[in-house]
Parts: sequence; structure tokens; C-alpha cells
Amino acid sequence: MQERRAYIRVPVDLKTTYEVRERVYTPMGGQAMDLSLGGMRVEQDAPVPTGSEVTVRFTLPQGEVHFKGLVAWCGESKGIPGKYQAGLRWVDLNPVSQARLNAFLITQTKAPLTNPKVLAAQKKREPVVWGRVVAASLAIGVLLIFLGAFYLELSSVYDLVQAQQRAISAYQQMIAELAGRPAF
Repeated sequence: MQERRAYIRVPVDLKTTYEVRERVYTPMGGQAMDLSLGGMRVEQDAPVPTGSEVTVRFTLPQGEVHFKGLVAWCGESKGIPGKYQAGLRWVDLNPVSQARLNAFLITQTKAPLTNPKVLAAQKKREPVVWGRVVAASLAIGVLLIFLGAFYLELSSVYDLVQAQQRAISAYQQMIAELAGRPAF
């Protein structure tokens, strides 16, 4: 199965509160299972309709985070009767919450060997497909070569324009001297 997520998920165990707009913002509790820059997975006691707008709050070591999101999916938890999991996608994350989330995710991904949940999640991952890594590296290399050639082309055009301007100035000065008038 190919991973379709745009962001790396970090396993967490955080208490969350959220309000579903369609339920007149009645606060509900849940447990965050993982976080990413694009959203989170949360486990709760009741299902939440897909497409519902939610307001979520939870606390990280960096401070409280609150955001608005959409329920991307919801289903029963595997092996846990009466529990449901939902995938929430960030829609509106204020700058302070965004900074706190970024800082938290950086600390969790920079030191994966100290976080047992990250270690367990890494053991479950599929092996790296090195062909894709090599292809991506080659694509980046070609892009850098193109940008370097473009820069050289621009710098040579700039040098050419400056040479033309010097030639025009010299030509104007020569005409002025021949005509016995001062240069332009």
C-alpha cells in the first residue's frame, strides 16, 4: 500500500476537547492518536459525521493549540467496541498554534530514539523504496543544473547589456567630438 499523506505523522497520546458545529458546539472529549502538519487522528466515544466542521483544543509542552478543521473520515476503532476514530484535517490554524505545533513536531521528529511511540511506529513502516529516493535526487540535481545554467545565462546577458551601454557611450562621445559638441 502506498502512503498518500503529505505530512509525517507523529504518534501522541494527548487529551483533546472538540466541538462539532452541527451539534451546536457541544464540547466532546477524545484522545489524539497522532499529529501532523496537515491534521490529526483522534479516538472518541461517539462517531462524528464525515465533513463536519470541528473546533479542537489540546495542550502541547509548548502551550495550548486550537484550530478549526474538517472530519475527513470516521469509523469504529479496530478491536475496541464503542470507540470511534476520526481523521481531522486542519482548515484554520492560528499563527501561534501553528508555531507551537511546528515546534512540537520538530522536537518529536529530531529525537525519535527517545520517544518510544515514534520508535514503535518506525518499526511498522514499510522499507524505503530506494528507486524513488534516487529518482528524486536525480530530479533535484537536474533542477539545480537548470537553475545554474539559467543564472549563467542571466549573468552573461547582464554583461552583454553593460558592454553595449559602454559601446553606446563611447560612440556618443566620438560623435560629439567629431561634431565639436560636448558629449550627451
